Amino acid sequence: MIPVCEELVFRGVVFGALWRSLALWPAVLLSALVFAIVRMELAHLLRIAIIGVVCALSYARMQSLMVPIGTHVVNNMAAFAYVALLLWEMG
Repeated sequence: MIPVCEELVFRGVVFGALWRSLALWPAVLLSALVFAIVRMELAHLLRIAIIGVVCALSYARMQSLMVPIGTHVVNNMAAFAYVALLLWEMG
């Protein structure tokens, strides 16, 4: 549910509002930056911002939140799998 809610807020509301008043790229970059900052994970700021850019561009291209939601889900699953693997290796 978190990816769905975050995409509704950050792509549907934040990016949507910015895109109505700015050109595409400034809206994409600003919404991605807001997405990354709100997550408050300074060590992962760039990675989260990149996911924000990909999700915003896919939303702009497809005019649907389904692709950004799917991208977000896959990203979260990969992060979970990575952490699970690290924990497994630690024993």
